[in-house]
Amino acid sequence: MLVIASTLYRRSLGNFLDTIRIVRRRFAVRAARYPEIPWLVWVFAWLLLATAVFFSLDGAAGRMRGVWTPGFVQFTDFFTDLGLGGWYLIPAALCLVAANLTDWRSLSRRARLFVYNWTCFAFLVLCAVGLSGLAVNLLKYGIGRARPLYFNDFGVLSLHPLAM
Repeated sequence: MLVIASTLYRRSLGNFLDTIRIVRRRFAVRAARYPEIPWLVWVFAWLLLATAVFFSLDGAAGRMRGVWTPGFVQFTDFFTDLGLGGWYLIPAALCLVAANLTDWRSLSRRARLFVYNWTCFAFLVLCAVGLSGLAVNLLKYGIGRARPLYFNDFGVLSLHPLAM
């Protein structure tokens, strides 16, 4: 058992170091050139749009939740649960662990490309869902806005920063 764990550890570390070496070599040989994009303009536009949508729709939706039919509440709760990160993060993390423990040198070119594509896809999902979920939870905790369940008690725009 100890031999298997040692072998997996060495393979995992070797794969990680190979990946770092490849990335460093590619950036040293070919620097990335991206077109000039006015990021501040786009960020400002999206922030204005999100703020406008928040102030126009959020209060009305929160007040209306109390008069929704039980079937519609179940429907929206289903999509709330579906949007939670566990459905996406756990398979993506398991795919990355499996890719890290794969002996890449023994794979054929076709199999290596297949595993590489799934590894990139899993990393994209893990970063997109995981980092955005982490940012949203930190913002929700920092802002401390009342949940729709408590709109009647605290009001739509009540804030309780850093409260659990």
